[in-house]
Amino acid sequence: MRPSSVGLFDVDTREPCTAGTTLTFRRQVASIRTKLSRIFSFHYATGGLMVATTCLNAASARNVRVACTRFVCIGEGHIDWPNELRQHRQFILEKQHLGSPECNRCCRAYDVFQWNPNARALVLAAGVDTWCVFGISLEYCVRATVRGLLTLGQRVVVLSDAVISSRLAGGTLEQGLALLAADGARIERTEWLLRDHAH
Repeated sequence: MRPSSVGLFDVDTREPCTAGTTLTFRRQVASIRTKLSRIFSFHYATGGLMVATTCLNAASARNVRVACTRFVCIGEGHIDWPNELRQHRQFILEKQHLGSPECNRCCRAYDVFQWNPNARALVLAAGVDTWCVFGISLEYCVRATVRGLLTLGQRVVVLSDAVISSRLAGGTLEQGLALLAADGARIERTEWLLRDHAH
């Protein structure tokens, strides 16, 4: 069991730097960067589990060497999850790429649980009590992640001040959060995580 009963699920907020040795915030997260920094500080302090998604493909990932991090490709075969979970604090799941943004939306390429079977296996092997989800593209990427977790019987909390709405969805952040609550997720703010789950 991990030191923290809370698993963090980062939806597309970071990308590898040019050298491939660290992960940096994407420019799209500027408005929530302060909250993200606090979430990642919590992660490092508690030693809990972080799962992240990225638009980086497997070919590009070959040059990524981030400490304590395992990149999980879509087509990767059998993985010894108990062993991997002992060795790594962070897992980055590859997402599908189908060409244009329109094609990706139409075919739900943003849904990591639909395209990367290792996402399901990792979540079920992790054994955390609750997943705290945050990230960008609330109505597409974040919602697909939340629904994937809920479908697997996981408890999910969405950190409402650490998500960004998609400009393509045409709604407000509040409307997007209401949809997630209707799906079965609990809506909290970052302070809930930092206050109630710090060790």
